[in-house]
Amino acid sequence: KMDYNIKYRETNTSVHLASNILSYINDNYKNLSALEEISEHFFITKEYLCRLFKKYIGVTAISYLNSLKLKHACSLLTGTRKNMTEISAECGFSSPSYFSKIFKNNYNIPPLEYRKINCFNDIY
Repeated sequence: KMDYNIKYRETNTSVHLASNILSYINDNYKNLSALEEISEHFFITKEYLCRLFKKYIGVTAISYLNSLKLKHACSLLTGTRKNMTEISAECGFSSPSYFSKIFKNNYNIPPLEYRKINCFNDIY
């Protein structure tokens, strides 16, 4: 019985930590450029962060972080006249080239092409 209680407590703590990490990413994704920033905030290793996040959230931490940034980028691409450098910085990407690479990997088109195709609101 004691072993069960210890295991349960460990699982409960892990779920709670994963939930806190998820909330932290949701609240701070624009200011985060690396997983090390998250792991340092929670005083855990990057490897543990990655395992925990994948196990309890179901996707990798970096893919989740990038998906939040890309959703924000899409709204900036179609709703503003900001250039790629401004959008990249505002969404928390480390550089415009990394932003473009991640964008193209996820949407199969470059950001400027996405803007041309999806911009219906006469900002140009």
